[in-house]
Amino acid sequence: MEQLFYKKKLMHILFITIGLLLLYANIIYFVDPLQQYRLATFFKAVYINEIYQNPGLAKHYNYNAVIIGSSMTENFRPSYIRKKLGWQALKLSISGSNSFEEKIMLETAIKTGRVKNVIYGLDFFRLAEKNAREGFPDYLYLHQSIMDKLKYLFNIGNIDFILKTMIGNLGLAYKDNMDLDSVYTFNDKLAYSAENVILSFNNKLKQGEKLHFSLAEMKLNFNANILSVFKNNPNITFYLFFPPYSVYMYKLYEHEGKLFNFLEMKKYVCAVTKNLSNVKLYDFQSDSMIIENLNNYKDIYHYSEEINNYIIDNFNKKKYVVTADNQTG
Repeated sequence: MEQLFYKKKLMHILFITIGLLLLYANIIYFVDPLQQYRLATFFKAVYINEIYQNPGLAKHYNYNAVIIGSSMTENFRPSYIRKKLGWQALKLSISGSNSFEEKIMLETAIKTGRVKNVIYGLDFFRLAEKNAREGFPDYLYLHQSIMDKLKYLFNIGNIDFILKTMIGNLGLAYKDNMDLDSVYTFNDKLAYSAENVILSFNNKLKQGEKLHFSLAEMKLNFNANILSVFKNNPNITFYLFFPPYSVYMYKLYEHEGKLFNFLEMKKYVCAVTKNLSNVKLYDFQSDSMIIENLNNYKDIYHYSEEINNYIIDNFNKKKYVVTADNQTG
């Protein structure tokens, strides 16, 4: 009798647990905090995490161009691109991304059939990793299986997105995270100065930062994650550019013995893309007016929004286009 009582009790708990899980999944489906099923309608989206929220943007927003890259591309504003190039651009940057993650992001957007133009910032140090970083939510991206969709519906981490969305819509916080044009930009948040660049450089020397990438690794990952996308999508125009890091970035690479690899990789990219009619390659790294003016930077890498705008301004000009005659050596 006692055994039957506990068995019924256990079944009761089991049914309650299943009921609560199904209730939670229905709430996630209805609210859809990551916009995996539809655009946000009865609330304004709060953008707080590129890796988790970009896939939903790519699947459901209206655009014909995308911005792909690391934090070097975060200061691009779609409104400026629309003004200068006439494109309806969607920024899909991922801070700290590697080329494999960027490929998944780009292919998720391409799968929608909307992409006509791609602005791609190429960081060679992001070519060192062959796979996505630990914790990368690939279940939100391309080729979603039933299990991937269930993982989204039952993911407890979605509570954080729902709470922050509620706080933002109530006007209590996250005001700067609700404008898709300016979200993730750091132009007004951080100081740009020669002092900060030199401080960044000295800190990296003190920390003994080691740049772990070889020429062979970079070529392999470029071919697999970037060149393959170019070749598989001949009807899309790719505006591939070398970001204009500060001159102190090159000093660091020279100190670490990686400058030769960096320059050889530039030659390689030029060589393998020169016959691709859908790829326009731009090199902003040799402009001393940019890279030697340290007041353009907040550290040895990251430049201000004015430089992002300058890049856009020059996409229709020939000054920075790489050709067989002016390849960087």
